[in-house]
Amino acid sequence: MSFTFRWVPTPGQNNNFVNGSINSGRARAFLDDGKVDPFDSPLYVCIPPITFLGGDAGAANIYDFAKLLATCGPRSTVQNPGIDYRGHTINTGGALTLNDIPFGNYEFNVLPTTVLDQATVATLFSDTNDKSTFIVVKGNLSIGGNTILIPTVNPSYVAPATVTSPDPDAKRRLFMVVYVTGNLTFTNQSSVISMTACGGNSSPTGADIGFDPVPVASNVYYYNGAYSDQISPQIQYLGGSGGGGATGGNGASGLDGTLGGGGGTISTGGGGSGNQVGGSGIVSGAGGNGSAFSGGAGGGSSREVEGATAGSSFGAAGGNGAPAGDDGGTVGGTGNPGGAGSSVAGNPGTGGVLIVICEGTLGTSGRLRANGVDGKDNGVDQGGGASGGGIVVVIQRLSTGNIPTTTVIGGNASPGGPGGAGNSVKYGINS
Repeated sequence: MSFTFRWVPTPGQNNNFVNGSINSGRARAFLDDGKVDPFDSPLYVCIPPITFLGGDAGAANIYDFAKLLATCGPRSTVQNPGIDYRGHTINTGGALTLNDIPFGNYEFNVLPTTVLDQATVATLFSDTNDKSTFIVVKGNLSIGGNTILIPTVNPSYVAPATVTSPDPDAKRRLFMVVYVTGNLTFTNQSSVISMTACGGNSSPTGADIGFDPVPVASNVYYYNGAYSDQISPQIQYLGGSGGGGATGGNGASGLDGTLGGGGGTISTGGGGSGNQVGGSGIVSGAGGNGSAFSGGAGGGSSREVEGATAGSSFGAAGGNGAPAGDDGGTVGGTGNPGGAGSSVAGNPGTGGVLIVICEGTLGTSGRLRANGVDGKDNGVDQGGGASGGGIVVVIQRLSTGNIPTTTVIGGNASPGGPGGAGNSVKYGINS
C-alpha cells in the first residue's frame, strides 16, 4: 500500500502555508487508488506556526511586515532581548527590506492587550537612533492619560512646552509603526502618539539609505471626502522643498509636502532658511528638502559675511550660521543635530513618520503628532530656519472612519523661516 501526501488547510485556521507563507497547514494522505484514506486523522501531519525571532527580514510593505510580526512574533519588548523562547534567544531586530529594497535596521515589540503609561513607554525603545520601530499589540491598546507614546528611553519623560518645541528626550526613528489587532483607545486629549522631533537621519552619518520610495500598504482605500479606488500608497523619498536662502530680512518658509496620486504618494515638509542681515549679495543658508523619513532641516543665518550653509535634505544636521559679522553672531538651523552658529547653535529635531494601523475600533479622543521643531534665534535679529513637519498615516477598518486630531506642521521661526507641513492621510482596509 502506498500513499500520496498533499498540503491542505488546517480546519478552523486561515492557512497560508500552502501558498508559501508562514501560517500552519497539514499533509493529507491519499491511498494509491486516489481515494482519501478512511483513517483520516492519524495520517495528518500538523505544521505548527513558525515563530519569528527577529534578524534580517522583509515583506512587500510596512503593513505586511507588521502583520507578520502579529502572526508569528513572540511576545517581547526590545528591552528584553535575552528572553528565552522555546529554546531560542529572541533577537529583536536586524536589517529590514521592503519590496526587496533595504530600509535600514528595525526593532520590534509584540504585546498582549496593554494599557500604556509613560514609564512603560520607555521600555519599548532601544537607545539606538535611526532605525524603525514596530509596536504590535495582539489585542487592545489603550494610551493612558498624560502619556505620550514617543521614541524615548526616559521613564520620567516630560512633554516639551509646545507641540513644536525641541525635545531632548526624543530618539530619532526612520518611522514608527503602531499596529493594533483590536481596538485602539485614548483616555483623553493628553493621550498622544507622537513622532514630533523624531525624524530619522538617512544620510551617511545616520542610517545611510538610498533614494527609494517607502511602500506603506497594498490595496487600501484612501478617503478625503470621497472614496478612491484601491491604491498602494508610498512615502516619497523627496519631500517638500526647503526655503530658499534669504538675501535680506527673514528667512523663507519651507514648502509643504505634496499629497499626490489620489492619495497614493505622501511626503514630508521642507525646512525653512535662515535669515540674513547686512552686507550686499550675501545669502543665508537654504532649508533642506523633506525626505522619506524626516522633514527638511533648517538653514543657518548670515550677517555681513558669507559662509552660511543649507540644512540637510536627509534629516541630518541643520545648516551652519556664517562667521560673525561686525555687529554680532549668527545662528544655526534646526536639524539632527542643530547647525553650528557663531553665537547660537540650532535646535535639534525634525518631524518624523508615524504609521498607526488599527484593525478594530479607533478612538478619537487622543492626539497624533509628527511636527517639526522650532528655529532658534539670538534674541536680537538673527535666527536659523525651523525643520519641516513629518507624516501621519492612519490605516483603519473603514476608510470613512474618524481619526484623532492630527498635526504635521513645521516648526515656527522668526526671523528664520518656518518649516513646511507634512501630510496627514487616512486609509481604510475596507471601503
